Amino acid sequence: MFLPGSDPGVLARFHSARLEWPIVQEEPGTVVVAPTEGSVHVVFQQADGYRPPTWPPADGEQRTMMHFDFQVGDLDEAVAEAVALGASPAPDQPQENARVLFDPAGHPFCLCRDAGDGRWHLCRGTHSTACTSSRTRPPCRDLRRRVHHQAAQLRQPLGLVA
Repeated sequence: MFLPGSDPGVLARFHSARLEWPIVQEEPGTVVVAPTEGSVHVVFQQADGYRPPTWPPADGEQRTMMHFDFQVGDLDEAVAEAVALGASPAPDQPQENARVLFDPAGHPFCLCRDAGDGRWHLCRGTHSTACTSSRTRPPCRDLRRRVHHQAAQLRQPLGLVA
C-alpha cells in the first residue's frame, strides 16, 4: 500500500504508532511501516506538490484514492487516541457508529464501532456501499489485534498506485 504526503516521516510515525507496527525502512523521501509478521507493508513517500484529498468529496477537488477503516470497541477512546497521535476529526460526521478523521497528511480514515455481530461495519461517509457489508469476520474487539489479523490473512504485499 502506498500513501503520498509532503512529509513521509511524520505520516509514517503517525500510522506506526496507531498500528503498533515498526518502521522497517527509512531513506530520504520514503518510509516503510510493516507488522513484525506477515507480508503487508505500507510505504509513505514524499510527493512534490501533494494536495490532501477533499472530504466529503467536492467536484473539481482532489478525491480520496483510498482510506483505512478500523473496527474499534470503544469509539470515543479510539478517537481520543488518534487525536493524541496527531489526527484531526472531520467536521462532517455522517453516522453515529463511525468517526471520520484525517491523518497528518490529510488522508481520511474511519474508526467504526464494532457491534460484535461478526460483520464489517463501514463508514458510509467515504464508501459507495451501505454502512454494513455482509462479509463475515472473526470477532476481534481490539483495533490492533484486528489489523494484525487482517494483515495475517493477506499473502502478498498490497500495492496502490495513485
